[in-house]
Amino acid sequence: MIREIWSSFRALPALVQIWVAFILAPVNMATILFINQPGGLLVAALANLEHSAKNLNR
Repeated sequence: MIREIWSSFRALPALVQIWVAFILAPVNMATILFINQPGGLLVAALANLEHSAKNLNR
């Protein structure tokens, strides 16, 4: 499974790989920093739901 994900990622155009690695993934991971803030758990949950919804539309 990991190999399939990796090969799928590597099949993307180079600019998309750069965008995912240096913008999309870090921004999604940054939601973890806000979990202890008021409403932070909601922000983290919504960020993950939005990401999951995009994957369902593929």
